[in-house]
Amino acid sequence: MYDYYVNNRKLNNLIWVLCYTGKPDEDWYPGYKYVDIAGADTYNVGDSSMPEMYQAVKKITGTRVPITYHECGVPPNPDSCFTKGIMWSWWMEWHTQFIRKVDPKYLRYIYHHNLIITKDEVPDIVSKYGKK
Repeated sequence: MYDYYVNNRKLNNLIWVLCYTGKPDEDWYPGYKYVDIAGADTYNVGDSSMPEMYQAVKKITGTRVPITYHECGVPPNPDSCFTKGIMWSWWMEWHTQFIRKVDPKYLRYIYHHNLIITKDEVPDIVSKYGKK
């Protein structure tokens, strides 16, 4: 995929996300040249910050790339993440049967938390820094 997009199609504005499962394995790491963001996923029960999974990705990638919790069953508690230094660059709540199991009060808490930036809060950088 990398060779086709970069060398054949000459695309140079791609962001490459390496997505591990809940047990990141260093043997699958292709190297910094091929990874812009790395992360892992699990459909845990509860609001754990998933420190072991975060640290496993960080052990492989170091601090050179953002680390993401790219799919979760329950979003991690931002207070717990902050307290433990687990700085997921983003998390994505999985849909259908997973989101239906999450307490709506907890989801409101998460989406209104001061450490969480939702899509409507992302600045419109195109209008501010767009082409001149």
